[in-house]
Amino acid sequence: PEAQGLLATTFDDAEASDSRRKFAAWSMLQVESPTPQVIDTVMASLDNKSLSAEMKSTSLLTFGAVSSRVTGEARETLLETLLAEEKRARTEGRLRTWLNALGNAGLPETLPRITPYFVHSNVLLRETACSAVRKISDEKATELLLRALRQDSEASVRSAAAQTVASRNIEEVNLAFQQRFQAEESELVLRTMVDSLGQRHPFDEDTELLLRNFANTTVHASLSQRALNTLQAKL
Repeated sequence: PEAQGLLATTFDDAEASDSRRKFAAWSMLQVESPTPQVIDTVMASLDNKSLSAEMKSTSLLTFGAVSSRVTGEARETLLETLLAEEKRARTEGRLRTWLNALGNAGLPETLPRITPYFVHSNVLLRETACSAVRKISDEKATELLLRALRQDSEASVRSAAAQTVASRNIEEVNLAFQQRFQAEESELVLRTMVDSLGQRHPFDEDTELLLRNFANTTVHASLSQRALNTLQAKL
């Protein structure tokens, strides 16, 4: 508690440099059991109009992480506050930051608010939506990611979807990867798929088979070698 109090005081110090306050914020972001002082300080910062744009983003990201680490009524209150920040984020052009804050929270209750951004006209928001569900492991989140991987018109969004969904080592995901390895034309997406499978834990036989089949069938020599290098490093 004493250390957290020092971090909260530093973060709240208007005389401190932004870099020092950011360091305090990122340190609070790592705290597993935030104290009431940390919670109150970060929440109050959301309404602090004197903060720079960068510090406002830092506050929101930190608040997202903190909101998922409390229980009971306090958690409900923080979640309501976090969701309500969407309006301000839209006005200030910080919707990507807000989505990332929801991603830091990782709460299933945020999924209905993230879902519309998977089909938003803004490509960057669609990319960020893919990342925002990284901690939400339910079936609906997986469906959204697989739909983006299969259907989104932008390679960067398909890549973001692949990166997030690859860690979900289930039959539906493996089948989708098998299909995309055959149908995908973007080297960016294919490279992301290979690299993301290489980061799976545990790295099992199904993952090995996906990479080996891709390495043996792709027309992209560099990507085939990338897949083989990944296998060599893992086996």
